[in-house]
Amino acid sequence: MIVTTHHAAKSFKKKEVLRDVELQLEESRIYGLVGRNGTGKSTLLSLLAGQARYDGDIKVFGHEPFDNEAVMDDIVFTGVDTPYPANWSFKAILDVASKRYPHWDQATADHLLETFALDVKTSHSKASRGQRSMLAIVIALAARAPLTLLDEPYLGLDVQNRDLFYRELVAAQEANPRTIVIASHDLEASAKLVDCYLVLRDGVIRTLESERLDDALVSLTVANPVPPELSDAALATEFLGSSTRVVVRRGVADGSPVALEDAVALAMGGSDV
Repeated sequence: MIVTTHHAAKSFKKKEVLRDVELQLEESRIYGLVGRNGTGKSTLLSLLAGQARYDGDIKVFGHEPFDNEAVMDDIVFTGVDTPYPANWSFKAILDVASKRYPHWDQATADHLLETFALDVKTSHSKASRGQRSMLAIVIALAARAPLTLLDEPYLGLDVQNRDLFYRELVAAQEANPRTIVIASHDLEASAKLVDCYLVLRDGVIRTLESERLDDALVSLTVANPVPPELSDAALATEFLGSSTRVVVRRGVADGSPVALEDAVALAMGGSDV
């Protein structure tokens, strides 16, 4: 396993953000980290990247990640809000990144800069949100880090550049497989490439394998209380007053087909029966 956590937790002063996180990330898979705003997605990524202390146990490449240079050299964690000196140009940031990441591939960086038509003379402080997202994507994919962590990389991108991002992500993964975690609200698009969803809710992680969900689920609405056979089999639920919408695997009960993104959305916001 690339990443394993056991009872991992993180609090800020008296506010508990993550609690009892149990997680296993395998090599060369793409994970979608999803959850409502404020649930701790960015916090979890920062812990995996070795940027913050935590309670419990986290192992990345078999070692504690916090402030561990040997581990952090094989991790890239970036997103639209990655802080850089305001007066630095994109070129200066990319020059530093090329020296920071030992697996850096300049050909990939040059290709992505051309693909996104990104001007390297742009100052970070004057860049648009979309331009900063594109810079983050260039760094993430060119770094070729065995563990690649992307924090909502599509923010500010128009439809065309968002499509380009997903296309380039797939191409990069095929050319140089790595473990990728994408914190994302873009369920419809990510459903086409994510191998497994990590649903962060109430401070804990629930793992939903895409291959087990896609075209394998049905939805039905039943009167409360939910029968035990459906309660025990429920992957996600949504309370509807006197009734409950239940998502189960096909074969457990008859129902309507459920799109993958809908099943994940229910798991994010529904309630366990």
